[in-house]
Amino acid sequence: MRLSSIQKNLFLPFIRRVMAFVAVFFSLAVLPLQGQPADSSFSYIKPTFAIFPTAFYHTLSPQWEGQTGTAFYLELPFYYGVVYAGVRSNDFQSELEDLPDFRSTLFSLHWGKYWHLPAGISLLGGGYAGSTLLRFEENEFYRGLGEVAESELSLGLQGRLDWQFSASWHLFISGDYNIIFTSERIQEGIFLLGIGRKFKSPKWLQKILR
Repeated sequence: MRLSSIQKNLFLPFIRRVMAFVAVFFSLAVLPLQGQPADSSFSYIKPTFAIFPTAFYHTLSPQWEGQTGTAFYLELPFYYGVVYAGVRSNDFQSELEDLPDFRSTLFSLHWGKYWHLPAGISLLGGGYAGSTLLRFEENEFYRGLGEVAESELSLGLQGRLDWQFSASWHLFISGDYNIIFTSERIQEGIFLLGIGRKFKSPKWLQKILR
């Protein structure tokens, strides 16, 4: 990944990618699939929050060191499985003087399927597509450029272990493997620890979404 390849014309390509991902995921998800009653779709809303210390694996090392990050997801049961949107962000600190620090923010749309086990345990497996926004900070070697940014296609897999310890609350640990399609592919693997709460969707919202 070279700074010379970073484009300042960021937002229009980013919006186009997000709209394309939304169209593809939702068109696939509304196909008449068996295994989940249609009337259960959109029956609840589950916001979740997570932290991750750093990537346990990424191909930016040793030039950059990942820092602690946060993630937020909003989950809905769909016609088959579940869909959820996510935002995940963390900083990368340069280990070399001539490279700038940057922030990586992933905007993603996920599809997954639950497998329920005894004692409130469940497994969630699935995949996602999204766009990663990379914002580079100006340093003494790049004076006058200001904030430089680019957005790139991201594809990933996610596995999650949930423990529902009350009627509405659950704790989880998840693992992500993500590929960012820069000119030189960035691969990263992270573990996240989080908590979530389930809310019943209002009837009017269920009617609109269905």
